[in-house]
Amino acid sequence: MIFKLIRLVFIGFLNFFILNILSAETNTELIALRGNTDAQIQMALFSFNKSPRDLQASKMWLEMAVMRNHPKACHMLGVHYQQGWGTPKNLSKAIKSWKRGAQLGNLKCIEKIVITYFERKEIITAYAWVDVLSSIHPSLSIPKKWTSREDLDEFDLSQIDKTKKLILESLNQVTGTQIYDPIDKSSSVIKISLPNGDKFEGNQINFVPNGFGLITRNNGTTFMGEFVNGVPNGFGTLISTKGVITYQGIWREGKPASIYKKVSNEQRSR
Repeated sequence: MIFKLIRLVFIGFLNFFILNILSAETNTELIALRGNTDAQIQMALFSFNKSPRDLQASKMWLEMAVMRNHPKACHMLGVHYQQGWGTPKNLSKAIKSWKRGAQLGNLKCIEKIVITYFERKEIITAYAWVDVLSSIHPSLSIPKKWTSREDLDEFDLSQIDKTKKLILESLNQVTGTQIYDPIDKSSSVIKISLPNGDKFEGNQINFVPNGFGLITRNNGTTFMGEFVNGVPNGFGTLISTKGVITYQGIWREGKPASIYKKVSNEQRSR
């Protein structure tokens, strides 16, 4: 009897603990959708660490934070591209994300760039980034293998200096990105399962997607964008099961504008 009681108490505590975790995640998700970058980072970590991992969702949350110039998100998104987490491996996109983080002063991003260029045998660029790192953080202890240049001639050294100057100029030019909060802070939002089994969260009217929202379909694809009467209508992004953007642009009545236009023309020609 005592063992049964202990077991029931344990199960009750476990269920309470799980519900609290799920509730915390849901609340964090809504805050993240309203544009809070710290919440977006948390959601990226939630998605990455849960079992099974949702690497595509993790990448999506990081992209939202990067749009709002979050330095840590730039580093993390770069690692996703480097490792192929939730997206095909793409070292060029990884470096691009790290460079953006470097513009925002993230030390880890600069270190990643240095390591990557050394691995790619792009020695001049690698040493130039080492010098950038030293000039930005003069008290930082730089590994000796990054500072030893005994095998370089005068021409190489001059090229390193020129490249360093170009990099420093680029770091002072943080490119702006159009920022928007996916869900308006004053709007009513829901998180529901639709009749066809798709999962939706975002703006709604009478439990029908209207306004900005995120929909995860049964086939594993994700759509993030504007809805009118339950279907994509306006600007939106369709992401494949592999984390690749398959279409980004204007949608009309649930279809990409180019396809919608083609169908409309065919109907008119009949």
